[in-house]
Amino acid sequence: MRKFAAAILVTCIFCLTIIGCSNEVETIVIDDMAANATAGANTEDGSYGQRSTSEYAKPTDIISTEAAGNTVEPTLVPENTVVPTEAPKNEIVFDEMDEVEGYVNKDGVNFRTEADTSSTVLGIMMLGKSVAIIGKGGDWYKVKIGCLVGYMAKEFVSVGTYSTPAPTNTPHEKTAAAQTNTPKPTAKPTPRPTNTPKPTAKPTPKPTKTPKPTAKPTPKPTKTPKPTAKPTPKPTKTPKPTAKPTPKPTKTPKPTTAPTPTPSPFYTVAPGQFSDSDVLLLAKFLTYEARYNNTAGQRAVGSVVLNRVLNESGHFPDTVRGVLFQKNQFCSEAALANITPTNAAKSNARYILQDCGATIPKKVLFYRAASLGTTWESYMSYYDTIDGNSFFYGTNGF
Repeated sequence: MRKFAAAILVTCIFCLTIIGCSNEVETIVIDDMAANATAGANTEDGSYGQRSTSEYAKPTDIISTEAAGNTVEPTLVPENTVVPTEAPKNEIVFDEMDEVEGYVNKDGVNFRTEADTSSTVLGIMMLGKSVAIIGKGGDWYKVKIGCLVGYMAKEFVSVGTYSTPAPTNTPHEKTAAAQTNTPKPTAKPTPRPTNTPKPTAKPTPKPTKTPKPTAKPTPKPTKTPKPTAKPTPKPTKTPKPTAKPTPKPTKTPKPTTAPTPTPSPFYTVAPGQFSDSDVLLLAKFLTYEARYNNTAGQRAVGSVVLNRVLNESGHFPDTVRGVLFQKNQFCSEAALANITPTNAAKSNARYILQDCGATIPKKVLFYRAASLGTTWESYMSYYDTIDGNSFFYGTNGF
């Protein structure tokens, strides 16, 4: 019994010894973790103990770029949106503007159909010619002279009105002007009259005794001295006159004549020169002959008709009807009978016959399709190609 009790006591003591050792180990592990945590809290880079930051996983390290929402979705262009196209680099863009008065600042300046030195010359303008500036672009002005619109280089056109310098005032005019500015004299105040003192009576002087005259002694005559002969002066030589040089005559400058302005190379029209029926007939012809041409093309065709009517060679009739229906020329009356003129044709016909006149030179009397070439008959010479038609001068009698 005693042995059994002693065995139980030894077993209990052994168990208690084991339990006490395990608690001590657990306490050491917990203290080591706490020490490491305290040491890590004081490091500059935020690491724990001796570990580096790369040993600790951060939530942001595992987020993919696809989850960040940075995908850019394409924008849709509406179907009816018109994408602007860039203008050609060599084309001159003109800014339209209200009419500004100007003048030609040099003799012999070209007035052209386009802003290009190779374009057709509408006329040659002289110094002082008035123009209306209606646009500008690059080195060119878009100008209007009368009813014609064209282009001139900026360096030969000045803004304003042309005038000769005013004469300066002469010295007499300056003196007169100075006299007119002389201030008027101011009236001096009239002094008040002072009281005149009464005259005091002067005492009458006592008469003085007149002294008796004393006899003056008679003077002795003095001897008259004999005149002495004066020496005769020697004559002085008269100097010979010196010949003055004859001044050379100055040449009188020849008067300069003002340059004669060149006549206009285009036919113009006067109010009432052509009737409304002439305008309607020409509008029908432009619709029949040049329906699909632009404004410049229709006006060029209509100008050929006007040039023939006003031509003085005798080769053409002198009326619009006579020119249009001349045998073997433009057309017949039947061809225009059922033609309804377009609004553009009416406007261009009125421009030619009632407003401004021709847009091409007087001697341009023939035209045909540009596809047929720029040479024709021997009595014609090529002028220009306008909107699909080649135009020709009439020579040798036209």
